[in-house]
Amino acid sequence: MDALVLLRSGAEITAAIVAGVMALFAAILGIMPARVSLRQPMVRGGRGWRPRPLILVLVVSFSCRPSDQNTVRLPTQTAERGDDPPVMINSEPPVEYPAALFERGIEGKVLLRLYTDQAGRLVSDSTRLAESSGYPALDSAALAAAPLFRFAPALKNGVPVAATFLQPIHFRHPQAGGTTP
Repeated sequence: MDALVLLRSGAEITAAIVAGVMALFAAILGIMPARVSLRQPMVRGGRGWRPRPLILVLVVSFSCRPSDQNTVRLPTQTAERGDDPPVMINSEPPVEYPAALFERGIEGKVLLRLYTDQAGRLVSDSTRLAESSGYPALDSAALAAAPLFRFAPALKNGVPVAATFLQPIHFRHPQAGGTTP
């Protein structure tokens, strides 16, 4: 018997939600019922409680407030398929972690500016340090390994093109708790 009562009240709640959404659309379109009473938000009918449309419109409209300014909005425009930067194809990055910094547990990130041709080959004289890790030894290790990088070419509308891009090199110690600048 109790399960039947719960099912009935759940069905009534679902009916109230559907009625509220329909009333909201009616309010948006300007189609409001001729008789709306604020004194009696619910009317007892033959099938149970039926909500009055105006109350439901108010409840639904207050619950659907616009998001606050701290909400992150997703971009409305997505990247076109076929426009891709060069992708490193080395199975293992050929960068050697400087032993002295590794022993001390020092970590960091180096950002290199690289240029590849249409075949994905790195143009050797183009390698530049875009952002230092704060540790000259990490920066030097990243710059020394750059000629060993292999890339799939950048694509523009699905066609291979030459490209300048930023390549991050992360120096992470296997034991957590290192110092990152």
